[in-house]
Amino acid sequence: DSRGNVLFKEEVATSKYGIAAASCELDREAAEGAYDLTCTVGHTVSKLTAEVKRYVLPKFTVEVTAHRPYYAPGETARAKVRALYTFGKPVAGADVELRLATSEDDARAEARKRVKTDENGEAEADLPIPAGLRGRDAQARIIAVVTDTAGHVQAREVRRIVTETPWRVDVLPEAGGLVPGVPNVLHLLARRVDGEPLAGARI
Repeated sequence: DSRGNVLFKEEVATSKYGIAAASCELDREAAEGAYDLTCTVGHTVSKLTAEVKRYVLPKFTVEVTAHRPYYAPGETARAKVRALYTFGKPVAGADVELRLATSEDDARAEARKRVKTDENGEAEADLPIPAGLRGRDAQARIIAVVTDTAGHVQAREVRRIVTETPWRVDVLPEAGGLVPGVPNVLHLLARRVDGEPLAGARI
């Protein structure tokens, strides 16, 4: 545990696939902190550190949505945030930071807006999609960080595809591949980039 005490030790055999497993139930009063998990196989020792801490229910929940399922480079995404306390009351007057990032690094967000939630716990803002994404498909992360008047913070994000070609056509040979010298039956599947079928399209 975090104090260096050995809480569990077990010797098990691996299966024919080289897999072994063991479980250790922690006491309800177990000390919080970093716990070291050690596995020894022959002369090889592997270690993993796991953080043990009490689960704390969030003070409020955050929902973030975008007004479209996908965007083109240079367009504007309208993001909407709704925050509710766990007992159902809207989180009114909260500070909301909305970010749009096209990488996993939040610090490199291409757009940021600061707004406040209204009496219904809602807020919205427009975030520009970078025009430099032309020529390739990308993902835009719309991140909402909400801080209520008591200083509690919750974050949520939603992802949207950024593309110049929002339609896709898949060609599926009935035989699984094209067979030379015989008629081949081809099935065409027209869909939007978010996976929704494209009804009424002329191909």
